[in-house]
Amino acid sequence: MPAPTSFHPLSTQLKLDGTCKICASGTHLFDVVDMNKFCSPSDSYRFGLSGIPVYYSKCIECGFIFTRHFDDWSSGDFFEHIYNDDYIKVDGDYKERRPRANADVVSEMLRGFEGISILDYGSGNGVFSQMMRERGFADVEDYDPFSSPERPSRKFDLVTCFEVVEHSPDPVGTMADICSLLNDRGEVMFSTGLTPPDIDVIRCSWWYVGPRNGHVSIYSNRSLERLAERFGLFFRLSERAWFTRKEPRFSSALATASMSLLAPDQPAASGWHNIERSGGRGFRWTSEPVIEWPFPENSVFPSKWTFSVPLFLPVTEEFGRRVRIKIGEKEADLAPSSRDRSKLVATISLDCPPQDRTIRLITGDLVRPSEVSTSKDTRLLGLAIYTAA
Repeated sequence: MPAPTSFHPLSTQLKLDGTCKICASGTHLFDVVDMNKFCSPSDSYRFGLSGIPVYYSKCIECGFIFTRHFDDWSSGDFFEHIYNDDYIKVDGDYKERRPRANADVVSEMLRGFEGISILDYGSGNGVFSQMMRERGFADVEDYDPFSSPERPSRKFDLVTCFEVVEHSPDPVGTMADICSLLNDRGEVMFSTGLTPPDIDVIRCSWWYVGPRNGHVSIYSNRSLERLAERFGLFFRLSERAWFTRKEPRFSSALATASMSLLAPDQPAASGWHNIERSGGRGFRWTSEPVIEWPFPENSVFPSKWTFSVPLFLPVTEEFGRRVRIKIGEKEADLAPSSRDRSKLVATISLDCPPQDRTIRLITGDLVRPSEVSTSKDTRLLGLAIYTAA
């Protein structure tokens, strides 16, 4: 009896099955998993099998991996079958731990940008926004197409979306929605799992592929580059992933610059008393309430600068608490470094080169030690700052 004509010999070539949702190149059938597979590095079928197969395809050109299984689902379908009361079992971090951890990282990354407007897209229960407001970022809003569907009526400097884009069966539509909420210089900070180098070996056994978590779109670096290109943006990867403008505003600031503000070595230096020594190292007291250093040439903008003052001593403890750094219109208080209490540190973010390229250390009125202590020193003093040697 002849073999059935519907069967084909086994082959290493995967079946072509359509076009990519991102770049419209050809895709092939990549793998199939059970609907109950969830994101677990060790036991992704802990809750058994549903008997419902979910097929994933992979783009030949950009490496985007996705399933069409959920393309026709409504919000109600997702709420009933994925984002239901059992969701906490497959993602125990989404309510509290992950948004709190994100707020810790992001607030530190964006120090100096506290005045910007931020939209948390896919905000869930709003914990991230609450934590950011507690950390000094006053203008933060929530938006979640599922749980907080009232769409914002304005545009934002920064849209954050952490562990969101992998949940969308329509990556281009979601990206268009996000971009519509950005102002002209706005950027997107996000996170998602990126396919590992051996994805063609492990296929959808990779832990991050989990339809029960709603992970319906799995990205490679190349697929995110292609997605960004469709909207005139650039994909950049640093401590978080970014979709940025050609001249990025916030992501570039992560490449921080630093400068130590040392007392000058030359004997005749305006604003300083003579060099003294302690423990083999030189220091000198400030003799004016404002001390200046030139801002470095050939600096990159926008950028985030950390200035440190290697402090030998303030003339009084109270005096050391009212010192600040100023560059153009930007200024920040100096405070003891958490790592080295002998250093005063301040961070200032600069969007563009300051017109007045001068760094000013502002101390306020100086103090005569003889008037506030038993010292016989009658000089007007401010801070004693170390020299280079």
